[in-house]
Amino acid sequence: MGTTWHVVAIARVDASDVKPNAVRLNKPALQTAVEQELVRINALMSTWQADSALSLFNAIESTEPQRLAPEIIHLLRVAQTISEQTNGAYDVTRGNVFSLWGFGADNAAGHMAPAASTIEQALATSGFRQLQIHADTVSKASPSLSVDLSSIAKGYAVDQVGTVLEEAGIFDYLVEIGGEIRTRGRALSGGRWRIGVESPSDASKPERGIVVGDAHMASSGDYRNVNEIEGRRISHIMDGRTGQPVTHNLAAVTVLHESTALADAWATAFLVLGFEAAWEIASRDALAASFALRGADGVEIRSTPQWLFGQEKRPQHH
Repeated sequence: MGTTWHVVAIARVDASDVKPNAVRLNKPALQTAVEQELVRINALMSTWQADSALSLFNAIESTEPQRLAPEIIHLLRVAQTISEQTNGAYDVTRGNVFSLWGFGADNAAGHMAPAASTIEQALATSGFRQLQIHADTVSKASPSLSVDLSSIAKGYAVDQVGTVLEEAGIFDYLVEIGGEIRTRGRALSGGRWRIGVESPSDASKPERGIVVGDAHMASSGDYRNVNEIEGRRISHIMDGRTGQPVTHNLAAVTVLHESTALADAWATAFLVLGFEAAWEIASRDALAASFALRGADGVEIRSTPQWLFGQEKRPQHH
């Protein structure tokens, strides 16, 4: 996935909670189980791995239905739902547009912005409506359409690693992949988990800390993954409707949701939309979201009422 991972697993559990096939709290075996799950998900969804199922699907120059794993199809359905709700601002089928600006595994672009005609062509041969999802197959209307699940696969992997830990009898843990986080139970101190949220003005320093128990959390920002093109600092966050990097004053979004995959996707979608449109959706759907806006006086934080409620949830003890 082109990123790092981090797990804190605390063995504070009764043996009766452990499933028959559990790793039995053996640290090397537990780490192996986590790594095997990450390798498995990479083999399905990575765009950094040329022989992953998703990369092979992208490489196929055919409009015939292609059989894909149920997990990929599930995430594609989730992504399409969010695309519909954002009128295409969030769109995982714009991998070809993403590459034009020098982002992604190939990092192919130079120091020149892609021509408007090139972007228009890429937009014409992609788009979530050009991806047809069936029961166990997927077909693309344009052979050059390229799917990039980077905005949801990390969150999904976090959830799956959480499942691996719970099957091993671990119910107090933190899983983090590329900034997407799942927590459960209690921290080592016995209290709730305290998470630092980066400052958009200085990514090396936490802007603030939040305290959570059982939580699925994801953040998206315009300040970490950037390219400099023609003297401009270009963010990797692209508007699926225009094929252009976002330029508004919304610097970062953090979302709490019922799954880390959904938190991951919505954090990206909100960052693409900008504050006003994102706030409207978050308020309408009662989503827990916190927005960091750049202004003349620094960074302003605006959060939905559900954001505070999400932090107030107490962990479930076992």
